[in-house]
Amino acid sequence: MTPSNLPPPHTSSSIPPPPPPLPQLRKPAPVCYPSSCITGRQNTAQYINMASHKIAKPAGAAPADEIELTVAQALLDLENNVPELKKELRPLQFSAAKEIELGGGKKAIVIFVPVPLLKAFHKIQQRLTRELEKKFSDRHVVFIAQRRIMRKPTRHTRQKQSRPRSRTLTAVHEKVLEDLVYPTEIVGQRTRVKVDGSKIVKVYVFLITPLGSVFLDNKDATSIEYKLDTFSSVYKKITGKDIVFEFPPNSELLCRTINAYLNILRQAFFFFLLVSEPMAAIPANPKELIKLAQVQVDPNTPLRLYLRSAEQLLKQARIYRGEGDFQRAYTQYMKYSTCVSTKLLGISNVRLQLHLCPVSLGLTELPKHPDYKNPVYKQQIIQLKKYCLESLNVLEELQPVLEKRYAEFVAARQRYLEAEDKRRDEDAAARQRAVDASMWRGNGVSTTQNWSLQEELNGIVGFRSQEGSTKYEIESSRKSSGQRELYPDVGQRNQSDGSVYKNLLLTLFLYKS
Repeated sequence: MTPSNLPPPHTSSSIPPPPPPLPQLRKPAPVCYPSSCITGRQNTAQYINMASHKIAKPAGAAPADEIELTVAQALLDLENNVPELKKELRPLQFSAAKEIELGGGKKAIVIFVPVPLLKAFHKIQQRLTRELEKKFSDRHVVFIAQRRIMRKPTRHTRQKQSRPRSRTLTAVHEKVLEDLVYPTEIVGQRTRVKVDGSKIVKVYVFLITPLGSVFLDNKDATSIEYKLDTFSSVYKKITGKDIVFEFPPNSELLCRTINAYLNILRQAFFFFLLVSEPMAAIPANPKELIKLAQVQVDPNTPLRLYLRSAEQLLKQARIYRGEGDFQRAYTQYMKYSTCVSTKLLGISNVRLQLHLCPVSLGLTELPKHPDYKNPVYKQQIIQLKKYCLESLNVLEELQPVLEKRYAEFVAARQRYLEAEDKRRDEDAAARQRAVDASMWRGNGVSTTQNWSLQEELNGIVGFRSQEGSTKYEIESSRKSSGQRELYPDVGQRNQSDGSVYKNLLLTLFLYKS
């Protein structure tokens, strides 16, 4: 070491440098729960307390167990971490949760929800079930409403109210079955009774969308097929009944066919909406439309409501006129003109009586309102005056058109009624001629003069069977004397075997009895 490399000698004036600071250890970040960032047992207890609010138990019930707290914490996590479910999950609660053994080491969690909240759960049940099954990866999740079963009333029952149908054992079990398979639909059931008296119910389910289109094919059936055994085991644990869930036979082909028809119907419906013209209503008498346009003003109702209604009437009238529905446009314009005063417009009463007839008496109803002269409504009243002349001019244009249409409709209806009466008279005359021709044919001799033993026997009610009666009535009404030679009577055909004498003996026996 050379002298130049030696450190400077230590002097009293020189201060040694301070030692380097020790590295500070970072404190572990506190576990932030949704409720707060307080660490320790206080946070855990508070989080469990918040999760317990998701459990709605009746008064006096047992406290929540581990499964129920776990489900409540899972719902609370989804509420805070999934924005799509936050709004829907906030008011929802469940009453109980149970873990059921399915056999083969499999388990399922049954969540019982209050009946009033069942529809709210159904709105998000598909998404909620998927999210919960992600958290409980080794268990299936099903939702069932918490229902009550009441016993049959006996003579010792003190309750006076009769048992509702929804509280019976059968009704509750049916509802449990519907809740279990939601969102699938039950399309059929088959009950099989064995020799020993035991029953097995087969339930056929169909997966249906809210729009009504069936999408149960190979790729979509697998979304619920893996849970069919779970449904059977859960239903067996709850009700004690054996049940088997299946898809209908040939469901794939059936669903494809239904989907094809639904697509055709949708296309036809939208094509009809695009190309079809609005259907015109049955023409009505303009005088009847004037009666429908009468308006009465209630002084206790605020004037602003009448002014707002007048604006809506004018808007609807313009829309109907643009669509070509002159009848509805005429009615709306008439109601609008009824609500507006005409004294302030300088219109003579002669013109009103000429075009509006009895409605002219009601045109001054709105100015009688106590708030009509209020300066707050001055601008709106001026706007009404501006459009009132427009409505009256449109009424003058539409009235002859409606009168012409109504006259054509009345004439066409009259022609139709006359043609219908004429056709009815011709049909009656044709039927009478047919009856006369069936009674008198051939040589001009009535068929009632031809007599045979079989016809005499067929006239007896006790002897004639139903088939023989029908045959007798048909032959007696249709066959003439000339045709009877081609169709001899039954008695004449069977004279060789003595059937005529048997019929005579039977007739005498019936008369004596």
